[in-house]
Amino acid sequence: MLDLKDNDICVCKTQMKIYSFMAENGYNLECFSNEFLKCDFCNKEMDDHYSHFHTSFPQECAEIFIPQIENKLTKGKGIYDLCAGDIGYIYRMLHIFTGIPSKELVKIVPFDEVGDEALTAIHYSYGDVTENIMQRHNLPLKRYDSDVQRLSDEEIEAIKLQAMSEQEALERKYLK
Repeated sequence: MLDLKDNDICVCKTQMKIYSFMAENGYNLECFSNEFLKCDFCNKEMDDHYSHFHTSFPQECAEIFIPQIENKLTKGKGIYDLCAGDIGYIYRMLHIFTGIPSKELVKIVPFDEVGDEALTAIHYSYGDVTENIMQRHNLPLKRYDSDVQRLSDEEIEAIKLQAMSEQEALERKYLK
């Protein structure tokens, strides 16, 4: 089972609150998630080892990231709004345990998959859910701690290619 350190829990909870805040304010959660994970704020502040935003209120974070993505956001409710925070928490855990940048994770692990897993998170721990996703996508367990290096660009590209191949296989299976 995957366990978080105290400082990891803080950043996961902050991202959880950001996702909940955006859903509560009527933003389409899938659209928000996909754009947020690709934006500079997420990749520079949330993916960073230490950032004062790791313990900030979602409103403070939103003042920075909304201008970066507001022209791409849409309003609307969806099935995953009730577990919005869980989705944010899981995506953050995926980054923490794989070292894959958020802008790459969003290409490898689709929103719907994380949403479906988040709906089951009430029965399982976040660690179990994250581990299930990692196993399904063959994502390596690499933490961003100082004693473990981040994935190389080549490793990330290999994972993305594998994810695309799996997606193509599924599309061929269901489009026949």
